[in-house]
Amino acid sequence: MNRILIIRLSSMGDILLATPLIRWLRRKFPQSQIDFAVKEKFAALLYNNPHINNILILKEPGGRQELIKLKHEVSDNNYNLIADIHSNFRSHYLCAGRKAEIRRFRLPRLRRWALVNFKCNSLRNAPPVPLRYLEAVKNLGVIDDGGGLEFYPSEEDEASAESMVNSIGFQHEGLTAIAPGAKWFTKQWLPDKFIGLGKRIRLETRHGILLLGSRNETVLCSYIANGIGEGVLNLAGGTTFGQAGALMKKCRAFIGNDSGLGHLAAAAGTRSVIIFGPTVKEFGFFPFKADSIVVEKDIYCKPCSHIGGVKCPEKHFRCMKEIEVKEVFGALEEIL
Repeated sequence: MNRILIIRLSSMGDILLATPLIRWLRRKFPQSQIDFAVKEKFAALLYNNPHINNILILKEPGGRQELIKLKHEVSDNNYNLIADIHSNFRSHYLCAGRKAEIRRFRLPRLRRWALVNFKCNSLRNAPPVPLRYLEAVKNLGVIDDGGGLEFYPSEEDEASAESMVNSIGFQHEGLTAIAPGAKWFTKQWLPDKFIGLGKRIRLETRHGILLLGSRNETVLCSYIANGIGEGVLNLAGGTTFGQAGALMKKCRAFIGNDSGLGHLAAAAGTRSVIIFGPTVKEFGFFPFKADSIVVEKDIYCKPCSHIGGVKCPEKHFRCMKEIEVKEVFGALEEIL
């Protein structure tokens, strides 16, 4: 196999969960060209990865014309092997007509649906997502090397992170990063509980707190920063992926919800506490081979979705409301 393409167009967490597969393929095929096809907005997650030769980018806005251009680029490279670990309409289109050997893994869609809708759990022994990706190529002799996720910030990212940390003045006392947001509302722990947690961190550990999040989470993070008070640097909407990863490497701990930033913390090697609400381990998105603790509640209605939702279907939101500040802080103390 002298030319290999991995296709995973989105999203943040899924791409980070694909980084072990990149490394495993490189170990098996050290002399091969290994490329990765990804959406433009997520390409920075793969910059500086030493196991990748080229990043093929689906340009924004990612419509028909951009997809056609990417298909031509895939065709021009004459790949021998394509690992399509996205397996949706777009990735199938990119593979169509190729002479390459196409490898995919089987998503447990039916079993996942049964677990969500009927609580019929046939996924108890289901592997985590990176090992599901491995299933696509394992009969080629590709093996799990026991390592976790990877992320490689640039020197510029490291310098920028250093400047941000210096601005808060707590670089010698320790830092904890908190990411209170998530794509879906039901995957977000309550803002007032994050405030209570932040106050306790400041009081009992004296850590400075970095609030991380997307541009859409600036209001949420501002509310939490104001509630905690001094010793907080709100960086929501103000960092690139590279800067966020570099900041993670400087923190003694990370606390967040089931979201992409949680996987970035794992890839950065930062100890973490991850709060899970409506989703469960069987879906494969627990921290992968990371120094982490998951805090969750065993509620009768879990899981109500495999990705989260805009509101609690049962209208009580117990999966998040019943997780107390003392539990999350206790997990933080344990990993520290």
